Amino acid sequence: MKFIKLLSLAILISQCGCEKQERSEIKVSEHGADLENLMIHSDNQENVSGLGSVSNVISIDTTDIRYSVKLIRETVFESNEEVFMDGYIGEIAVDNDDRVYITATNPGSIGIYIFEPDGSFITSFGQEGRGPGEFESIGSISIQGNKLYVFGPRLQKFGVFSLDDYQLIRDQIIRRDSIPKHDELARILRVNELQVTESGEILAKMSNLSLREENEITKVLYHKISADGHILPERILELDKYRFYFPSNAGYPILMPFVRNTLVATSGDGTFYTAWSEDFLIKVYDADGNYKKAFYHPVSRARLSMDEILLNKDQQRILSNYKLPDTWQALHTIETDDKNRLWVSTITESDSTFKWWVLNDKGELLATFTKPGARTENSVMTKPLYKIQNGYFFERERDIRNGIDRIVKYKIEFKER
Repeated sequence: MKFIKLLSLAILISQCGCEKQERSEIKVSEHGADLENLMIHSDNQENVSGLGSVSNVISIDTTDIRYSVKLIRETVFESNEEVFMDGYIGEIAVDNDDRVYITATNPGSIGIYIFEPDGSFITSFGQEGRGPGEFESIGSISIQGNKLYVFGPRLQKFGVFSLDDYQLIRDQIIRRDSIPKHDELARILRVNELQVTESGEILAKMSNLSLREENEITKVLYHKISADGHILPERILELDKYRFYFPSNAGYPILMPFVRNTLVATSGDGTFYTAWSEDFLIKVYDADGNYKKAFYHPVSRARLSMDEILLNKDQQRILSNYKLPDTWQALHTIETDDKNRLWVSTITESDSTFKWWVLNDKGELLATFTKPGARTENSVMTKPLYKIQNGYFFERERDIRNGIDRIVKYKIEFKER
């Protein structure tokens, strides 16, 4: 720990005011058309097109940022002399006492590792298998009250564990018999993530990971699940999903890091924030999937050069059959914290830096900062691993070549400007 503390450093992250948007017209993708209750956060709303027919538009000056942000590197959670986390880190959760729960999986090995806030190891539990409290994979973990929900997509079940003694309370198989027969999409797709809200509602993300056909299903569904495991028939959300690039003949498709995708973040009360990564346009839905509002920040998309992406000959051949975008998508990820703030990372002209935006629940800009990040890493299929809770910013650091796979915790400091 002394070594970690010596290496700890404050990442001062650019506190500059929001740059004036260039006067060239910014076009919004079709996902921004026909929105009501839209707030445009810009000092020049005239240079925005593509928003279709909108009502209740509010133009807000973004030149006055209220806060500066400082992230102070504080703790590292990784394999050490106390514990060996067998496998690759997959998911994290943080409880109200700042204890950190990390999943690590390898073929034949599954574990959930628990750490004190200072990084010292507490215990671990879980194992690979098909019995009570066992899993063949872990798709998500979620804390509600004094319970930890662990979801296994391969077995389509979740386990509920006590945070008092980490013992299994119950296992529950996901049941599909409540889905109407006419809802073919919901009957085909499988659950791959669960989240439990503060009130105890279970939200399920359903999608298809098959790579067989070019016309493969490109939708993601959200449904609620009852306490006894039934997928409830009412659809909460139906969203667009990324698309693969397919070869013209038999062969395996590929997924590029610049592919557009729907990003989703969910707050503790079940509010959904969604965005098509092409634009900084975020839509807000309540826990039942009712549209409430949207907010838009015009940003210029970074130029895309295929020279920075390492491609083999087969990939080059496949991509040659497609018209590729000439810019990166605007957004890298969106996250929520426990203070009803939204954290948005945008792709910049730098190939090693993301610009983060901190917004309140009205979409108003509170602060911006920059942080290292590689836009060429393919994070389209799997959401980047961040957790922002209890005044801390958690992120996964991974460098397989150098044997690094860990969670790093930063203390967040907001200061009035």
